[in-house]
Amino acid sequence: MTIRAKNRALVAGSIMAVIALAASLLPMIAASDPYAVREIRIVVRGMAFYVDGGTEPNPAITVRRGEKVRVRLRNEDPGMRHDFAIKAWTVATKILDDRGEEDAVSFRAPRQRGSQAYQCTPHAKIMSGVIRVE
Repeated sequence: MTIRAKNRALVAGSIMAVIALAASLLPMIAASDPYAVREIRIVVRGMAFYVDGGTEPNPAITVRRGEKVRVRLRNEDPGMRHDFAIKAWTVATKILDDRGEEDAVSFRAPRQRGSQAYQCTPHAKIMSGVIRVE
């Protein structure tokens, strides 16, 4: 094999490697749609927050840096007033007055890693958790 043929084979192999790498990264790039909004459904029952379908009261919630998030809150506590607030980020739903009421709040997570408290404003001492930015 001549040097020219070896160089052509090397260039062709490099091009194939770049194409394979791009093809493997394409699903990740497509999944990171800058306009996508991640919805987190939270239910209030028994004076605690639960991620919809979850069993852990006042769970830690994790979001990605810069992610667009919508928190949808549903009150299942009859006769109790609740909201969902992240005071440090000036994010809050309206106060839900009774069972069956819902509200949502949308925000963009901060670009820096860290964590902040979330809480129910009327019951902050017992209804609070942590939202982590990773």
